Parts: sequence; structure tokens; C-alpha cells
Amino acid sequence: MRTASFLAILMLISITLASPVLASPPSQGDTVTVSDSVTWTDGTFDGEIIIQNGGELQWTGDVDVKEGSKIIVEEGG
Repeated sequence: MRTASFLAILMLISITLASPVLASPPSQGDTVTVSDSVTWTDGTFDGEIIIQNGGELQWTGDVDVKEGSKIIVEEGG
């Protein structure tokens, strides 16, 4: 019984860690580096986003992009 409980907990932890990270876009002229799976919903984009090898950015909703902002996608990103 303890083994089954342990495996169930281990599976739940794995699912939680594998789910996309919820964060927010840079809004103060900052630089944000994306190296794993990230999901943003809405927001103001003022700054720089670097998507590294293996990084994945999903953005849903309305986005206000400020002048001078940029997205850099590195090879494999």
C-alpha cells in the first residue's frame, strides 16, 4: 500500500513540474530569458525576451507592445 501511495505522489509531482511555468512579460524595460516552457496571459510587453535552445513561449490574450521591445529567438528556441 505504501508503494502505491508513493508512486501516486511521485506521479503528481512529475506532472506538476512538467507543466508550463506561469510568469509575466517584462514590463519595466527588463530582459527575460525563457529556457523552458512558459505561458503568459495578457500583459504589457516593455523590454526584451530571449528564447533559448529548448525554450517555448506561449502568449494568450491581449498584449500591449511598447516601442523598442524585442524578442530574440536563439537557435533551437
